[in-house]
Amino acid sequence: MTEYGFAFPDISQEAYACRADIEDMVNVIADLSNLKHFAQSGSEIQSASEIRSALDRDESLLLYQMHLSDWTIFHERYIYSDFLYILRNDLQTLSQRIADSAVGFSLTDTGDYACYWHYKNGILTDKLEQLYEKARGYEERELTGEFIDYLFENEPDFIVDGYFHYISSSEGIDKIYPINQRERDKNSFALTQRFMESEKIFIFDPEDLSFPHTNWVILRADL
Repeated sequence: MTEYGFAFPDISQEAYACRADIEDMVNVIADLSNLKHFAQSGSEIQSASEIRSALDRDESLLLYQMHLSDWTIFHERYIYSDFLYILRNDLQTLSQRIADSAVGFSLTDTGDYACYWHYKNGILTDKLEQLYEKARGYEERELTGEFIDYLFENEPDFIVDGYFHYISSSEGIDKIYPINQRERDKNSFALTQRFMESEKIFIFDPEDLSFPHTNWVILRADL
């Protein structure tokens, strides 16, 4: 694996990554919830269609780990609400339990920005989180629908900056950071990509269920 980031970053999605073996993550997730083991690679499920059928049939969670990767990945497109709640709200706890890194990612194509939160040993070390948006030159004005209509009519080339809380442990940065999403090499997608490259994290296309060279496990609620 020489390329990192999202295989398909052009749709709204959430993903989570923990720097731990998939077998260890099964035990941690099961301990934090009421899950039990359902199936794993080379076991009952043999094909992509069977994986999709199992996920549709049960309230299930899919974990996968590429060969030679340190990261176990959880993807939102395969996670129902109960399990998504654990990952959204217990990243810090997951990081503490594995004594290593846990990362949450959120991409939105409608809002056109990317965010991430990185905990290491239970401590937040890196973050890119959008706080608010302002029109450049009108920073004192709230960006309401009425004001946007005014800008379209009177200043059609106006620029909106997203203000992000940017924390980078490698760069020693902790500040509120204005970003123009039109600047492809400097926007939130570029910063997220750079972080993923530094940590060697790769997220599959959410429509790809073939998982070549990958170990995967499906968990389901113990109802």
